[in-house]
Amino acid sequence: MKKNFLLSVLFYGCLFTNGQGVTADDFKKHMDHWIQRFRVARPANDDQPVLIPGDPERWMEKERRENGIPLLPAVVEDLRKLSDKLGLPFIEE
Repeated sequence: MKKNFLLSVLFYGCLFTNGQGVTADDFKKHMDHWIQRFRVARPANDDQPVLIPGDPERWMEKERRENGIPLLPAVVEDLRKLSDKLGLPFIEE
């Protein structure tokens, strides 16, 4: 199986700017540039897109906001018992 590995290193900005530092806007522009480069990179496996940090988490958040958070059967049963104990209706979708 072919894999792509990418190592990114962020350096302290003033090391490359004669002590002038890097503004937040400049830093964002540089990061946006790198993200664009990663997004258009050819994946090693056509079935798997090139990911940047946070992609899986963003996808999972979107999925869970749309479809809810899955619960293990044991957790559902505990909640059912608790609702019975408290005399509350148990609503299961």
